[in-house]
Amino acid sequence: ARHYSFTTHDDLHEFQRAITGFTVLFSGTAATFAISRRRMVVPIHKKWEAQAACVQLLESDGVVQLVAFFENFSHGESMNFVLKPTDQFESFSKSGNYGVKLSDAKFVLPVQDEAGVGADNGFVCLDQLEYPVEHDDIIVTFDVEDERDRFAKALPSETKHAFRFGSTKRRGE
Repeated sequence: ARHYSFTTHDDLHEFQRAITGFTVLFSGTAATFAISRRRMVVPIHKKWEAQAACVQLLESDGVVQLVAFFENFSHGESMNFVLKPTDQFESFSKSGNYGVKLSDAKFVLPVQDEAGVGADNGFVCLDQLEYPVEHDDIIVTFDVEDERDRFAKALPSETKHAFRFGSTKRRGE
């Protein structure tokens, strides 16, 4: 195995483009990467959450993919899926975290071994994606608002801002 070192992220991304043919639109570390799984029959959501996930948005021939690499995530080490211009993205700020919700994202769960535990496979295949059988919300949060905004700007369609309604203050008061 070879080890490559780069002086800047731009040099790394140029090398990555030369090897894979994909342009890096965004590269950063998400504070959390969460998959909000819907339970069948009952209206309950179970959240799978990975801390400090390496997240990249890659583009080739107009197709954007989200690629994520996880450490200490029991459901797998990596995953990737296509983001389409018709997908819905919503940015939010909550308790010092800044995030983007990918509403009803279409994806394949990270690879698991026979026992149902995340497989030790930190690799993704960029050119032959599996058919997306899951469709749940994915929430990517960042510690810094500017990082969230860079991520949102690289998405294939406009990111809407989530607003909280239900204020107790009435109009005209």
